[in-house]
Amino acid sequence: MANDLKDDKFQKLEDNYSQLEERSRTVQQIANEITKETALGRKRLEFLRSELSKYEAISKESPDLKKFLPADDSWLQQAIKDSDKAITGMMNAESTLNQTVTYVGTAVSTVSVVGSMAVSGVNLLTEKYPGSQIFCTYHLQDPKIVFDSTDSDAVSKLLEEYDPELEKERRGAWDTFFSNSSANHSQAAHSMRDVLRKLIRKHASNNAVKAASWWTWAESTEDGVSRKQRLRLLAYGATAEVSENELDFMTAKIEEFEESYDFLNKTAHGSKQTEVAIEGWMKSIEHLLLLILRRRKLSITPGTDKLTFTGIHP
Repeated sequence: MANDLKDDKFQKLEDNYSQLEERSRTVQQIANEITKETALGRKRLEFLRSELSKYEAISKESPDLKKFLPADDSWLQQAIKDSDKAITGMMNAESTLNQTVTYVGTAVSTVSVVGSMAVSGVNLLTEKYPGSQIFCTYHLQDPKIVFDSTDSDAVSKLLEEYDPELEKERRGAWDTFFSNSSANHSQAAHSMRDVLRKLIRKHASNNAVKAASWWTWAESTEDGVSRKQRLRLLAYGATAEVSENELDFMTAKIEEFEESYDFLNKTAHGSKQTEVAIEGWMKSIEHLLLLILRRRKLSITPGTDKLTFTGIHP
């Protein structure tokens, strides 16, 4: 029964992705139609702007032509009114579509965190037990094709906007990973973990969390602030509604990162398999960073186009 329910959820998410893909094509078609109509309108307007005054001049000599010309400029005013409404509609559509892109991104990031983390673990086990031939024994698919991308441009853009210094450290982690240093992979993993830790510590300090209206003393903590509360502030802000399931997911993944980091260090021996596992582990952290920042972006202030991290700076 549990597997059936999980299969139903997999199918539901797959159906959602299919529907979004189909509807996005419809949106593209609508946008193409708008582009086509406006290009046609501009072309004809330019003609009228150039020629209409000439026709009016002719009508003074040949009054019969006047019957074919507009009596006043009310047609211009009506076209302006309709085009103003079109612009308003486009602006509203852009806002909605931008939010839709972010929602789609959070869904993809959630899936990516789970997938890349699981793949990283399998690669580490393959390194630890080379004789097990896990990929052959369990007929595993090659994950590289699916999880080779980390949406690096997306995480770079959001992290650069939020905290340029941390974005610099994130890029530095990858520079280290691809360097010729003998300890490049372990150092890179440590640096990437630090980016996540610093993001939480720097932008969800004790004082900032305690200033939130929803804060209550967290049990089993020295200062009354839990990691989950820090994540809530970081991902949702001081006032936004919260998805408890997603918040629990983020919190659990960070704990898994800490546990898997220890296993990573014990298992890593510099082989190609270890390199692949560490790279996947680092990408998992990036996917979580992207999920946090995308979720935060959905708390954007209406009428602006910038992320608002109100109340989360220490």
